[in-house]
Amino acid sequence: MSGTVVRTTDGGNNWILLNSGTDNSLTGVYFVDSNTGFITGYSGHIQKTINGGENWSILNSGVTDILRSVFFKNADTGFAVGYSGKILKTFNSGSNWEIISSATQNNLFSVFFPVSDTGYISGRDVILKSVDGGNSWLNQPVNITSNDLYSIHFIDNKNGLTIGQNGVILKTVTGGVGIVKLSGEIPDRFILYQNYPNPFNPVTKIEFDIIKNSDVKISVFDITGRHITDLVNQNLTAGTFAAEWNASDSPGGVYFYRIETNEFTFTRKMILLK
Repeated sequence: MSGTVVRTTDGGNNWILLNSGTDNSLTGVYFVDSNTGFITGYSGHIQKTINGGENWSILNSGVTDILRSVFFKNADTGFAVGYSGKILKTFNSGSNWEIISSATQNNLFSVFFPVSDTGYISGRDVILKSVDGGNSWLNQPVNITSNDLYSIHFIDNKNGLTIGQNGVILKTVTGGVGIVKLSGEIPDRFILYQNYPNPFNPVTKIEFDIIKNSDVKISVFDITGRHITDLVNQNLTAGTFAAEWNASDSPGGVYFYRIETNEFTFTRKMILLK
């Protein structure tokens, strides 16, 4: 039934029907605490309760697209995502919402922040990642097609799951693939750029250009040549990409990173300051 909201106070053994005040189809719910919660729905619908769901007020989202999921990092800062790539952000507990550029027009279904600065969104054939608190979002390569990823959840900043259509379950133990596609424009040559910032502590980004569909591996080594980690190890289409290395578990010093494809190998130096 459209507009249905139910609540349990005994671990799910019994459910109480609440009055949502709407007959709109509702699609997502998130509670900041036991009293304050939000609901999303069709036609850009967002509602808020401050008394544990007994009463709900309708908020102005500013959009008419279906909104599928809502998540709040704290009492004030929250996100709602939906169809046509819509990402909304609020800084004042839902009183006002602004549209954030999403780098996709695909339908989006789920949003989750394991930590304050890092967030993920799943959608149709897409996973988006933000590393700046949700101000910008970039695509992560996902090797699936015609598949809706309905829900995404992380237990910490590295271990997460997303599930979707046709029984698809995707898992990460590294905070995603650690790579985003910056541009689909085809470069004229393979390039491994200097990491930035450099020196860095503890996170740095490494951009590189791929001129055609290629198996790509980017590895990090310490000054003795010991292998530390692989930042990328997958097939990529042509374009410009950025990989991220979080060296919080590594000691300060000189490191090297190397790109390997079937046609191109190159190594650069970087410095971790601690």
